[in-house]
Amino acid sequence: MESSPNYQTALEATASHLRAFSVDSSLIPAIDSSDELRELGVSAYAQEDFEKGIIEQVDKALAQQEAVLREKRLRRDIKGILDEIRAVQLELTQQSKTCETLSSKFVLTAKEKQQLTSARDQQNKKLSELKELQKKEKYLSKALQEGGQIDGDNLAEGSVLSSLEGEGASAVG
Repeated sequence: MESSPNYQTALEATASHLRAFSVDSSLIPAIDSSDELRELGVSAYAQEDFEKGIIEQVDKALAQQEAVLREKRLRRDIKGILDEIRAVQLELTQQSKTCETLSSKFVLTAKEKQQLTSARDQQNKKLSELKELQKKEKYLSKALQEGGQIDGDNLAEGSVLSSLEGEGASAVG
């Protein structure tokens, strides 16, 4: 299975973050050791406590990195939706002007009637598209405010939008 560039970038960012990770042994309870070890600045740990402490720190670091990646993904997707909303609004403005121009004529030719009908149909489609985009933007903005949690949080690969589009309008409404 070939990885997408976005997924590969996320993996590289996670790997980079984990390379910077180091265990904080002060958070792991040390066992009482001999005076000789203390003089040398060496701490002794029970193996189970040590392993548990390391696993907890790694889990915490991974959770933080996942949250950062989820937030970046949400912000990217919100930006994309806002760009789409602006494009649809521009198209709506153009369709509205076309409808206005054609409607202002007293007599329309058959071709102009067809253009007016087509412009109105396009306008209705764009209005519907705009409403869906606004729902998605609202949904993602809410998710961002709530710490990036998406229903059915299945963000292992790709964008949040791809999962939303698969769920349909019921997930965003």
